[in-house]
Amino acid sequence: MGTSNWQQIPFCVELLMKIEPERVLDVGVGFGRWGIIVREFCDVWFARVPQNEWAVHVEGIEAFEQNLASYHKDFYDVIHIGDAAKLMDRLEGQWDVVIFGDVIEHFTKDEGRRLLDLALERSRYVIVNVPLGEQWEQEDKYGNEYERHLASWDLDDFAVPPLVRRAVFRDFAGRPHATVCLSRTDPKSLRTSLFSRAGEWAGPAILTADIDLNEITEGKYDLDVVGHYARPDIFQLHVDERPKQPVTVETSESAKIESTPGRIEATQSTRAAN
Repeated sequence: MGTSNWQQIPFCVELLMKIEPERVLDVGVGFGRWGIIVREFCDVWFARVPQNEWAVHVEGIEAFEQNLASYHKDFYDVIHIGDAAKLMDRLEGQWDVVIFGDVIEHFTKDEGRRLLDLALERSRYVIVNVPLGEQWEQEDKYGNEYERHLASWDLDDFAVPPLVRRAVFRDFAGRPHATVCLSRTDPKSLRTSLFSRAGEWAGPAILTADIDLNEITEGKYDLDVVGHYARPDIFQLHVDERPKQPVTVETSESAKIESTPGRIEATQSTRAAN
């Protein structure tokens, strides 16, 4: 029964809850993860707790019928059996989100791009979970020829609009995989915020900045304690290397007691005499 990486799940939940879909298409049902997650976080979290109150319409496509069990019927309204490359353009209606959960790599690159374009025409959002690079070779598994990886994908494949958001993760072996959210209109403004966080999703990322090295010289004008622009008349750096007593105590009678290792000495203050 098909399964995949888990590190991206919180990020995907944030996306789904912000989209708040009414119609969902899950391409590559497998274990049923995304149908179950949609029910929990897009129905139950929105106060539709009893199953008879669930309102989101969830459909799926599964090429390997042996992956399906009786519990799938509890979470999916309809599951279409067959190859998504042949089935998707036959499905009727529009979607709020189409989910490719670690499935796009099981198509050739051209077929995968065609499916993404079709999903973008038919859906407000498309969420793609995909392994990155060529470290993910995979052949048939448990008698399922659809488990074979036929293409490798990189972030550059999603680097132009309609990219809305993306996050990169590492699997248990350290291999990179990503979640990308695509939309031609972004009606829920996912570019600016997720469901429970304002602003940018932190996540694993590389931060960059433009640095003007000329500002180093300007900074020296403001504070240059030992250089040409020093101002000893108003600012000095004083280093006192003389040994100091570890403890100094002053009493209310202005007597000062100085302590040194192995010796305590009291001296009467001379301030009054002066």
